[in-house]
Amino acid sequence: MNNPLIHIGYPKTATTWFQNELYPKIINKKFIKAEIFRSVVTNEIPFIYNPDKALVNNYFCNDPFIVCDEGIIGGNPFVAIESINRVHKLFPNSRVILFIRSQFDMISSKYSQYVYKNMGTMSANAFVSNDEHWHRVHNFQKFHPEYLCYDKVIEYLITLFGNENIFIYLYEDLLADPVDFIYKFLAEHNLEIKQQVSFIKHNEGLRKRLYPLVRFMNIFTRYKRRDKYYLIHIPYWFQFCRRFYKRLNSFRIFGEKPQIESLISKEKLRNLYALYKSSNNNLARFVSIEKLKKYNYPT
Repeated sequence: MNNPLIHIGYPKTATTWFQNELYPKIINKKFIKAEIFRSVVTNEIPFIYNPDKALVNNYFCNDPFIVCDEGIIGGNPFVAIESINRVHKLFPNSRVILFIRSQFDMISSKYSQYVYKNMGTMSANAFVSNDEHWHRVHNFQKFHPEYLCYDKVIEYLITLFGNENIFIYLYEDLLADPVDFIYKFLAEHNLEIKQQVSFIKHNEGLRKRLYPLVRFMNIFTRYKRRDKYYLIHIPYWFQFCRRFYKRLNSFRIFGEKPQIESLISKEKLRNLYALYKSSNNNLARFVSIEKLKKYNYPT
């Protein structure tokens, strides 16, 4: 089997752009959509998981291929470790791509998605805390702050795939100079592209002054979140709200995207800073400490 290129996340680091804009235009590797990869590799529950060798051979063995699925890392570490182990078992010689992002910026982005796109109702403080009524393993849709201790994730990946097969990139480097970054990225992985790519950003975070309004309106739909509160469920309310929010979010009068400091308590901020400072000092074994400081990673 050819050595595949498997881009595993993190979510909120332009994986949608890679899936829709870059990887489909590669001409010397076969791009396999995340939906297909999940149906063959990651969707089955662990107790009955038994990969169909015929399907695996059909999709993955004939040509060099690329997979980009942020769901492999996803948002829940208890699910992610099973997915990573399955990838390693099937494709032990994979070149694994992992994008990381400043933890505080990541939390702001994930909370914005939770409120804006997932119709969430929790405060930011509650969002970054475990639900005391659920065991941690059962908090499938909850945010786990420790999961952004990137050093531990990278160390685990290295034990499976080897140091030479793990490629770590900073999301901030991509934002700073997309053209130069992608040029170097393609060269590093010997990827050939058949046409130009667009660097237009489509996913925008929620503006600061809209959070109270959006959280209030979200109480009128149950949507598909287990960890949200709703007063009553109005059919098709969330479809209407999404269009309404998107329209309002285009007006600068509602402010800029908020920083983490304006979303959570000072005590929560101090605790998270201490957690990520320790992690990022160890992360400097894999990523330049100067870059981490430049992009405001807690150090």
